[in-house]
Amino acid sequence: MSAEVVEAWKNIEYRVSTRQLYHESLFQLVKGEPRMKGEFPYASYRKMLDIMQRIVDRLQTLRTVVSSGFPAQSTCNIVMRIQNERNEMVKSTLILIHMLVACIQSKNPIPRYLPDPLKDRDSALGKFRLLTAVQDSHRPLDHINYYTYVATTGDFLLELQSLVEVLKDLFGEDQQYFDLV
Repeated sequence: MSAEVVEAWKNIEYRVSTRQLYHESLFQLVKGEPRMKGEFPYASYRKMLDIMQRIVDRLQTLRTVVSSGFPAQSTCNIVMRIQNERNEMVKSTLILIHMLVACIQSKNPIPRYLPDPLKDRDSALGKFRLLTAVQDSHRPLDHINYYTYVATTGDFLLELQSLVEVLKDLFGEDQQYFDLV
């Protein structure tokens, strides 16, 4: 990974962390705020902020793993063989994040059918475990970075799923179903 990409990633982490601290300070002030339409859902927003902090932590771990690089042998034997599964996981993750951001900004219910990046991650992990290069016990250290990447990505995706559940509690779930026949 190039130095520019690592630096850009660090800048994004810094911006997210500073926004997290800003919202944390605003959140502390809201406890005593009177509301016209009932009590402020403090517990739900507290969970959301905690999940966001864990997501930032997972992103920092991912940056560390990815910036350490993958050995050339590992790249040929593993990364290129499961590129399709990895691409599907990334696509569904980006779509899920986009949908969550739209839900938070508009305060609308979560759509009933969301992409499942965990399924795609499990598919990539299953193919990773089946590769003969992984089963070769002579060089197990060549594959630790990739396995760490996949495991940390799983933790990140579990945090996103937790965020989905909190948002369902806050805004509900959209019950409309459009049959596109």
